[in-house]
Amino acid sequence: MKNYVDEFCTYLEIKKGLSKNSITAYRHDVCLFLEKYPDALSVNRTQIMSYLLSLQKQNRKTSTQARCIISLRAFFSYLHMNGIIDAYPMDHIQTPKAPTKVPYVLTVAEVDKLLSQPAGDTPKGIRDKAMLEFLYATGMKVSEIIDVKFSDVHLELGCVEYHDKDHSRIIPLGKTCLGFLVDYMIKVRDNLIKDEDETYLFINMNGKKMSRQGFWKMIQYYKAMANITEEFGPNTLRHSFAAHLVANGADLKSVQLMLGHRDISSTQIYANFFNHKLKETYDKAHPRA
Repeated sequence: MKNYVDEFCTYLEIKKGLSKNSITAYRHDVCLFLEKYPDALSVNRTQIMSYLLSLQKQNRKTSTQARCIISLRAFFSYLHMNGIIDAYPMDHIQTPKAPTKVPYVLTVAEVDKLLSQPAGDTPKGIRDKAMLEFLYATGMKVSEIIDVKFSDVHLELGCVEYHDKDHSRIIPLGKTCLGFLVDYMIKVRDNLIKDEDETYLFINMNGKKMSRQGFWKMIQYYKAMANITEEFGPNTLRHSFAAHLVANGADLKSVQLMLGHRDISSTQIYANFFNHKLKETYDKAHPRA
């Protein structure tokens, strides 16, 4: 059976163009299965189900079980496609879904503490304050924020327009964010830029486009200043933005549009925070709670 595994891996490399790491993972999963059932040519669905059940009993992660199924599907599909086996044994074997993981979010008090750290009397502090407020006000990804152009901000309308390859979306900024943003645009940005044709909104202290690494380091710096011990990054403020909106009654469709999720199922995770808020309100308000 060794030759079939080698041929399968060659197929993955040449025909499918998979990376070495992916091929190594496929080989690992298939070889583990073949240790229990060496004669792959006669493997049936019952044996595969039994093997998957043994993974569950070993408390293997759902992601590990799912990867094993994907590997075995590919292997037996290869054998069947090449006429090596007559029957494909993976029919109707479903890939287990990983449990939905609720993202870590900051409390409103923690957000206030973090956003209050940058000093408002230095160019760097003014810029950092504007960037943190912008991140929390819009819920945008850092990769999106650093691509925002100066012309994408519409101060009179109080919003930012973001464009990607296929879609565009308009996100409100809020009065607090607008105030700090205008402060940055007037007092700092024009003095920092070296090239008058610079189009990006947020720039580093050298007058160039802000980087993701620079943004991450800035957040870590102010996180330490705020004495917030929990590990988090820029996405935590994005999650906090969405969770705080939903907890205070925003509908999921609106949050979906602001976050730029293609499918509302990606936004459903924040419903947990709304349900928690409902329970909290019930406990406080209901006379027999």
